[in-house]
Amino acid sequence: GSLMAEWDDPDFHVPELPCEDEEETYFAPRQALSPPPIEDDRPVLLVDLAELAAQLGDLGVESFAKVREHVVATLHSDFNGRVSELLASGMCWHTMRSCCEDERRAREAARTGSFLTVIDYPAEIDGNPLNVMWAVVVRPTAWECVDAMKTHVMRCNRSVKFKVDVVLELEALAEREDELAAGRAAARHRLVTLQEQRACELGEMQESHEHDKSPLSPDDVSRMLATLDLLDESIDEAEEACAEAAAAGCMEAAEGERSSVELLLDLVFEFYPTEPHGSWIELVPHLAQHKVDLLRMWSATFGRLPAASATALKHAAPPTARAAGTRPRMLVPLPPSAHQLVSARPYTSHRHEDTPRAARYVSDIGTHTRHTDELSEVW
Repeated sequence: GSLMAEWDDPDFHVPELPCEDEEETYFAPRQALSPPPIEDDRPVLLVDLAELAAQLGDLGVESFAKVREHVVATLHSDFNGRVSELLASGMCWHTMRSCCEDERRAREAARTGSFLTVIDYPAEIDGNPLNVMWAVVVRPTAWECVDAMKTHVMRCNRSVKFKVDVVLELEALAEREDELAAGRAAARHRLVTLQEQRACELGEMQESHEHDKSPLSPDDVSRMLATLDLLDESIDEAEEACAEAAAAGCMEAAEGERSSVELLLDLVFEFYPTEPHGSWIELVPHLAQHKVDLLRMWSATFGRLPAASATALKHAAPPTARAAGTRPRMLVPLPPSAHQLVSARPYTSHRHEDTPRAARYVSDIGTHTRHTDELSEVW
């Protein structure tokens, strides 16, 4: 009624519509919207609670929660040391949050009776933010061979701290080898240029002598010999520079000897996860071929494989006598509610403060095996 009254009012005016030019112009999107960032792309652990509980006796599914709670508490008491032991046991796998559920289902389907749980890394490890550490592992480099190696470092069953150390060592080694390769190439280029210049001078002298019926004057001969003498001196200096460039840095690994790169790859492949339905025996030939290909890529990129230092070789662990397809036995602590107790002693960190980084990596193979044998006492 009130609205009709307004229409009937003699002062009522219909408002004018806005002009078409005043309307906002609509532009259709020219490309698809960018997908949202994957926030869950961070490292996590997959732990088989059923196998851990089986070592303590048939505790039943209701005890899995207690086992998980105690494992988490034990890990966070000394995460870097304890997670290395857990990963070496064969009952824990490194994976990513974005794909952990698919891998969990696949591994549970492959092993009847298994019960896997996802355990997150802490926000900080030894005072270092986890996201910063993982960014170091996944960041691209200027060398394809290093990026290919880092792909395997990401996948191996090693702690994030170990992955960061290996990646930093590979990047530093690649940067040093790149500088040395550039120095060798520059010295070689100068030597080849001088040799070509000398050959050109000799060719011009020979051509001038053949076209000239009269013999060369003493001044011409003196000038030509002086030019050749200067070139010979420069060539001698260039050859010395080539020798110095080749000897710069560490020596090249001799045939049959293990290089620094090979030592690092051996550490990465020492604890490499098998596929859910695969076996270690099936995986070994593939890892061997991966190592051959990666070493060839490195050699093609930098021109050589740097020799391992005497310290690194000294700390290299001998091959384990463990039978193929078996893994070290790992015992976990009883849940807090259990009546039995496991003798425990303080965890001793295997650190090598005065040992070069590459040597420390090599020694870790042996220490990881020793850690596993100590789990019945430590955990």
